[in-house]
Amino acid sequence: MTVQNTAVARRRGRPNAADATEKRREILRVATELFLARGYREVTTRMVAEAAGVARQTLFNLYTEKAQLFQACLDYASPTYPGSAINPADEPAAALPRFAVDLVQWLSRENSLGFSRLIMVDGRNSPELSSLAEKHQNAHFIGPLAEYLTKWALEHPGDDANARVFIAMAIAQWSQAISFGHDLPDRPQTESHAQRITGIFLKGAARQLAC
Repeated sequence: MTVQNTAVARRRGRPNAADATEKRREILRVATELFLARGYREVTTRMVAEAAGVARQTLFNLYTEKAQLFQACLDYASPTYPGSAINPADEPAAALPRFAVDLVQWLSRENSLGFSRLIMVDGRNSPELSSLAEKHQNAHFIGPLAEYLTKWALEHPGDDANARVFIAMAIAQWSQAISFGHDLPDRPQTESHAQRITGIFLKGAARQLAC
């Protein structure tokens, strides 16, 4: 076989790593657009495969079910999360406001807003979607924060109750804006809110764990 024929055979055979990565990226890009435009319940794996220009079997080889594909879309749309940036060495008075600001900024991204609305609407009638969203939140927000708080004696080992409280406080201003159709808080407003709720949280958590 000549060098030219070998090259042709390679192109017709199994795709190389770069091709496979690009194909996966295209599938996730298309699936993300479909989920955000049509909702979780309306999108099918067949629809995604056709829109991405791949065989259904190719899609199933990567994602065996729609819920798994949706999870991959969440990660594709948000390659980094606020929880991943928490430095265990930073003291809470500095780390918590920064986490709160990063969280609100992350939630205010266009894709994050789209997925949040989708989960709120479709999650009511799709238990698997609600479960998926909860696991996603635990993995990328609550879990990392609870681990950090435990290190600084602001959370009981194995618990995440205080992490959930702090996150609820952190996004309260953002949630009100979403609920009542107001403008989302800007950076200075978010930073001011983060400082305020951090002071309240640290005093309350310290008293609660001292009991």
